[in-house]
Amino acid sequence: MEMDTAGSVEKKEASCEHIETTTLDAHNSPVPDILRHYSPSQLASLERKLVRKIDIRALPILIVLFLLNILDRNAIANARLGGLEASLRIDDVQYQTAVMVLWAGYISMMVPSNMLLSIFKPRLYLPTVVIVWGIVSGATGFVQNHAGLVALRFLVGVTEAPYFPGCIFFLSCWYTRKELPSRIATFYSGYTLSSAFGGLIAAGIVDGMEGLGGYPSWRWM
Repeated sequence: MEMDTAGSVEKKEASCEHIETTTLDAHNSPVPDILRHYSPSQLASLERKLVRKIDIRALPILIVLFLLNILDRNAIANARLGGLEASLRIDDVQYQTAVMVLWAGYISMMVPSNMLLSIFKPRLYLPTVVIVWGIVSGATGFVQNHAGLVALRFLVGVTEAPYFPGCIFFLSCWYTRKELPSRIATFYSGYTLSSAFGGLIAAGIVDGMEGLGGYPSWRWM
């Protein structure tokens, strides 16, 4: 019985070693036919150039949009300094309701947005999300009462929710497991930049755009 067990273990180990040491033949090679005439060093050089091109073209756009995402999400706090409460005649409780309702929309859309990612292509899904979120965010500047503010803040949360997970999915399509963590960390720098410069941007709007076009400065945020 022990000999049978030992024999089976040896067979399993041998089979594992065989799988690990077996190389793919020409028909099962992961390298496309058009690249097979390149040497391994040339392929590595091409891969580095491709990764660099993706870094230059994709990451800056994603970071800037993420920065705007965070700025837009926190704009209501800066709008308060620009006269939001007085303009809409709302009290502190109504203001806090408008602040919190965004997260209700954000949380409610997190799971559905991930499901939609598996249906639509990122190259179509992400631009559509950004356009819709921009329209809803712009409409917030035209609200006339508390009910309109709450409704649009909820929609801002709904439309902003797909962006972050969508970007993570998009990056995972272009980078290897080894390359991905540093790119996600770089992408997340948009949050830090927003925290660093959000107050300065808001101060510039409050000081420089008050009364522009006949509107209070908070509507320009």
